[in-house]
Amino acid sequence: MIGEYGISVRTLVEYVHRSGSIDLRFRTNTSMIEGTKAHQKIQAQYAKNDQKEIYLHTRIACREIEFDIEGRCDGLLFSDSAVTIDEIKSTSGDLVHVTENSHPVHWAQAKCYAYMYAIGHGLPEINIQLTYVQVEAEQIKRFQQIYTVEELRQFIHQMVEGYYPFAKWQLQHIAKRNESIGNATFPFDGYRKGQRKLAGAVLKRSRRKKVYLQALLPE
Repeated sequence: MIGEYGISVRTLVEYVHRSGSIDLRFRTNTSMIEGTKAHQKIQAQYAKNDQKEIYLHTRIACREIEFDIEGRCDGLLFSDSAVTIDEIKSTSGDLVHVTENSHPVHWAQAKCYAYMYAIGHGLPEINIQLTYVQVEAEQIKRFQQIYTVEELRQFIHQMVEGYYPFAKWQLQHIAKRNESIGNATFPFDGYRKGQRKLAGAVLKRSRRKKVYLQALLPE
């Protein structure tokens, strides 16, 4: 076992589903404030027993790495017959050309959340809903699919397998870096006044603060 690797659902699926597409409407043309407002308007329409902004977490072993995967789904909708994961995506683009299969990465993100909830609550199957919102016109377009927990299990394991080579390289790189740092010696004859005290303070602080590997990844 090389070690543990912490990663968010979004980073996982965007890495595996990365492509050469230049369609960035769901990433750059909607500001964070506009996107948040659009999410909140949809969530305000939820039924009394529905939930929003649900933290989900799971651990999946892949060869010698244990992946610690976490994320926050936009909505959790309850009915008499089903549980539905609602994934909301806002855009300033036109929804006319958005189809059920336009953005596989959105389904991938929702499917990971669905697996986490289903496996944690013993559900044999779960619904997934993609909710697209056009922020200016406040138009809404929705797509729904149903998955068994076994289908979702296979899917998230495929995601992890796709990310595994990069995670392995990064863990090995970090291990080599740490070993190199541990063997390093102070390159001068002595410390200047106050330098040793400063170095000791930095070391103590770094040891007290846990830093996830996710923080090392680029945005």
